[in-house]
Amino acid sequence: MYGTRARIGYTSPPLVSEIFPYEFYRIAPEGVGLALATLDVWEHTADELDGSYQRTVRAARAMGEARIDLIVLGGVPVLSSQGAGNIGSFAKSVENETGIPVTTAPDAYKHALDQLDSKRIVVVETPHIPERGALDHAGREVLGRKGWGSERMVLSTVQPSDQVAQLGRELVGEHPEADTLWLNWPHRATVDQIEALEQELGINVLSATQAIVWHALRMAGISEPIPGFGRLLREPSA
Repeated sequence: MYGTRARIGYTSPPLVSEIFPYEFYRIAPEGVGLALATLDVWEHTADELDGSYQRTVRAARAMGEARIDLIVLGGVPVLSSQGAGNIGSFAKSVENETGIPVTTAPDAYKHALDQLDSKRIVVVETPHIPERGALDHAGREVLGRKGWGSERMVLSTVQPSDQVAQLGRELVGEHPEADTLWLNWPHRATVDQIEALEQELGINVLSATQAIVWHALRMAGISEPIPGFGRLLREPSA
């Protein structure tokens, strides 16, 4: 068996999930495994989101049977498809049913922003997923946003990470008072840019995948420093 230190379950919305598992294993220390369940999101239709919401429950049940250590429910659009205010209660119901600790991607984002003491944020978004609630409900000041990528998910996943980084530079240049650059969406390449951007810009750089992995590791009791992927992981107890 792999995952001798922790086995982390993740429900990944894209029907084809390429980026998240790759970046997960770039970050995760030896002995940490990923149990990935892909959902059914590709065109972001209402039917896809509703179906993926139900598939999330089925996937979590299967992870419970497989004795995964903890589950991260991914996908703000999927989780909020039945009402953004119901995400917390939905996660709790899944936890009660499976008997396994359950968290969500929005929870990971909020905890990561808290850890970095982020107050003034600029956000690189995607044009096909309005995930604003994941930040706005946390009571932080969002100074600026830029959507970048394709209207189709499949094309956004193949965009080079340096283009995401360049858009982040532009946002920080327009809002020099920002203390955090937020690279939203865990299904496009970002983690290879985080460390260099932090050194260059002198502010926190947070990506969705980085936040999810950090939060899951902490829930699993793994808090050792992981260099090369920004302050959040380099100084996990900062």
